[in-house]
Amino acid sequence: MNKIKYIISVFFLTLFIIFVVGSGDDSSSKASGPSIPQKEIDFINKYWKLDSDKSYASTDAKKNHARSIFDKYASRVFPVLNWYGEITEVTNTYITVSYKSLDFWLYPKGQNIDFLDWDVGMKLYFSGFTNGPGTWSDGIYIDCLEINNLNKSGPHFKATDTEMNYYKEQVKSNKELDEALDDFFNEMGKALKDADF
Repeated sequence: MNKIKYIISVFFLTLFIIFVVGSGDDSSSKASGPSIPQKEIDFINKYWKLDSDKSYASTDAKKNHARSIFDKYASRVFPVLNWYGEITEVTNTYITVSYKSLDFWLYPKGQNIDFLDWDVGMKLYFSGFTNGPGTWSDGIYIDCLEINNLNKSGPHFKATDTEMNYYKEQVKSNKELDEALDDFFNEMGKALKDADF
């Protein structure tokens, strides 16, 4: 009788182990992807939809109308907070990142960035303000106030308080950009308040 109990116990223990291993959470073996802000996803999806609308309009009148809507949408000035991208190009004055085939040209608004520290393939989050669409390629210019490499030991950039104040003074003449700057600081304050330290 003990032998039968032993065999049944081993059988059920084996089934249990197979069940646990087979259906267990394997998230530790998978690298979790970056967190993409919903505002970024929504912006990119609408950007490509409007781009498609202007490309496939059937008449000149419809093309002109679609282009007008696209230009208005892509030219809006608004804050971006921790948007994601992967570096595709580094120059002496800006960094190009891309996500979902849309380029973002990051122009840091500060001096404490060494472009030699950045390389193609690095993944990062960036914050700042949109500054219009590209004229020669699909993309958006970003007045960049902060860049955070997803690799915590990698390079980072953040405009100093003095540089932020200088930037704020520059944009005061542009009412739309000034309002966007206020929105940015409000969102940044909320993000810092919600962050776990």
